Amino acid sequence: MIKTQLTEMIGIDHPIIQGGMGPFDTTRLAVAVSEAGALGVISTTGILTGLGKMEDYGVKKRGSNKDMIKEAIKFVNARTDKPFGVNLPVPTVAVVMGVLTPIFKGIFELREEDPEIREKLRVIITSAGDPKPHVKRIQKRAPDVTHIHVVPAISYAKHTEECGVDVIVASGHEGGGHINPRAVHSIVLLPAVLENVKTPVVAAGGFGDGLGLAIALKFGAIGIQMGTRFIATKESDFVQGAKDVIVKAGDQDTVVTQGLIGHMRYWRNYVSLELQEKVNSKLSEDEIMRFEGTHFLRMKDGDVENGLLPMGEIAGRIDDIPTCKELIDRIIKDAEKILD
Repeated sequence: MIKTQLTEMIGIDHPIIQGGMGPFDTTRLAVAVSEAGALGVISTTGILTGLGKMEDYGVKKRGSNKDMIKEAIKFVNARTDKPFGVNLPVPTVAVVMGVLTPIFKGIFELREEDPEIREKLRVIITSAGDPKPHVKRIQKRAPDVTHIHVVPAISYAKHTEECGVDVIVASGHEGGGHINPRAVHSIVLLPAVLENVKTPVVAAGGFGDGLGLAIALKFGAIGIQMGTRFIATKESDFVQGAKDVIVKAGDQDTVVTQGLIGHMRYWRNYVSLELQEKVNSKLSEDEIMRFEGTHFLRMKDGDVENGLLPMGEIAGRIDDIPTCKELIDRIIKDAEKILD
């Protein structure tokens, strides 16, 4: 067993975080990851972008963003006794539109109302934006929560430390989903961030096995965050077609273009290439958003070939679909051998 500052801070067995990923809320995945001893994380991208539904949690009624995050948390809480977290993308546009506030309120209210949820929901991860507008309200309403923020560059890491977050995730350009359009890859980013901040650092972007975990720990990170690798697991909320795409993908099967919230790395198919063309042809932001929303929904509904699938470069090194426990146990076992 590998113990680090991350495992001690959160009370988990293994220094591995499941990254937030849309358009699914990853509730079932979060349960499986937490049960396997790592940190399972509920994703809110689908809720933020209007792609989430109350039916996703077995509730047959309409609901607000606050209702949906509450149901997602209740879903996970009812199925694991282990710690878990919630990821919230915090782009400026979401702050301006006010769509984040109800989600934060839902999280805070549930933790205040239910001692069991307060005990287990130990982490809030913010990403894809500036943590500054959110640090104080997290510290005020949930002072016992570990606040983690994801950054793609050294300057963002320094700013995040100044804001007072507890842990920084240094996420390299290899990662899937939201990324920095100015490429800084993990092998450069991770040691640079570690050299420039005193806040504990978790590595992300291109991690998916024991070798990656061992390298991150040797650099001085306290753990790793994985997204794409967890999509290709048996318990993942993503449709089977998405898992199959990842297993078959090569090292050049991704593309970077503008996304729903900033730049995104997607599976390279005709849809993501068409999106790239639309962005380059200077179509309006509304037209691009409609295109993305339509094709996110197609993927979510199972039409993967005609959909948009966020996917990191690590997909080129993934060749199986294990259970979360099998995957995590394998990563820890392999990392222990390397570190010994």
